[in-house]
Amino acid sequence: MPARDLSEPARDTDFVACSRKRSLSELPPVQPNFVSNIPQKFLFCTLREAIQHFQQYASGAVFDAIIVDTFKLIPFLIPDAKLVGLFEETVEPMFQQIENVLLQNQKLRAARDLLLPRLMSGKMAV
Repeated sequence: MPARDLSEPARDTDFVACSRKRSLSELPPVQPNFVSNIPQKFLFCTLREAIQHFQQYASGAVFDAIIVDTFKLIPFLIPDAKLVGLFEETVEPMFQQIENVLLQNQKLRAARDLLLPRLMSGKMAV
C-alpha cells in the first residue's frame, strides 16, 4: 500500500502513512474505530517509545502533566498496513514469550507463598 497524503481523510480500513513527520494534532479526522484498526502491539510499542517525548514536554507544579497543545509538538508516524503487519509478525513471538514468563512468575510466587511459611515453621522438611 503506497503512502498517502495526510490531507486526505482517512478511511476506517486505512492506516495513515506519511513521508514526513507530523504532529498528532495534524492527523486528519478519523472515524471512532480507527484506533481499533491499529494493531495493539504496534500501538503499544510506538507509544512506549514516545514516552520520552511526552516527558520532555510535560510540566506541572505538583506532578508532570501533558496538555492538549503538547500533542502538537510530538511527531507520530503510522506506516502503511503492510509494514505494520510485518512488525506484528516479528514481535508476536516476543510478546508470547513475555506472557509465558509472566505466567511462570505468577505460579512461582504462589508456590513460594504456599511453601515458605511451612518451611520456616518447620512443618515441612527439606
